[in-house]
Amino acid sequence: EDGSQERAKQKPADEADAIRTASIDEQPLAAIAHRHRVPVGTIKSRLHRARARLRQILEEDGTIS
Repeated sequence: EDGSQERAKQKPADEADAIRTASIDEQPLAAIAHRHRVPVGTIKSRLHRARARLRQILEEDGTIS
C-alpha cells in the first residue's frame, strides 16, 4: 500500500480518538493536538467529521431523527 492508502485507513481511528478524548474524557483541544502533534484546527476538523459520521449512523438506525 502507498502512504495515502495507509493515511485513509487511519482517518476513522484518528476521528474516533478525537471524539473520545474531547467529548468523553473532556480533554482540551490543545492537549489533544499536542499529543497527536497536529494543529488544533486538525483536531477540530476530525471532531466535525466524527460527529457528522456518528449523526449519520444514528439517523440511519433510527436512534435519532
